[in-house]
Amino acid sequence: REDTSGLIALQCDRAVHHWKAALHANRGSRLLGVLESNHPRKIARDGAFDPTAYICKQLNTPNLGNTTQIHITFVTPKKSCTYAILATHGWGGGCTKGNKLHKLHMWASRFSGYDLYLMGHGHEQLIAGKTSLYSTPSKIGDKNALLVMTGTTLKTYTDGSGSYGEQFGYEPTTLGYPKIYFHPASHNIEASIGAGK
Repeated sequence: REDTSGLIALQCDRAVHHWKAALHANRGSRLLGVLESNHPRKIARDGAFDPTAYICKQLNTPNLGNTTQIHITFVTPKKSCTYAILATHGWGGGCTKGNKLHKLHMWASRFSGYDLYLMGHGHEQLIAGKTSLYSTPSKIGDKNALLVMTGTTLKTYTDGSGSYGEQFGYEPTTLGYPKIYFHPASHNIEASIGAGK
């Protein structure tokens, strides 16, 4: 079997360069960590090179595993506001936006109490709301959350050799990542689709 770890390391270096440039362009930004995904996990399982560990080391950031929870606190002059976030790389197929959104919603429905649910893997930017009900002795309350599928930089169709997305007949997607805006004064969250090249 051919050793491809050198080629994989070069691809990882491209990803590291991309993230370092993004962090430099957005001064004050911080990378909270890297989620594991199915392709690097398979490479690590089949050989001696672990792409996720390599990227985390180069970026000096933690490996968050496949699914993680994050709590971010904003402190304002009047009060502090903490957001609970649940993020996963994701799994499985889905050729339509509706199928991908359904998968995201079903996953999020298994967990309560979060303000933001993030899922990758679907190579799509999708945004939806989620309302959960809860009971108190005096009333039924509700909690709103945002569901976000986190996008891609993998072009489905290209001239010449196509990606696996082309091989499986996936729908072309808008490249880029959604932008998420936190509003601590009102404890609201917004997201918008980001258009890439």
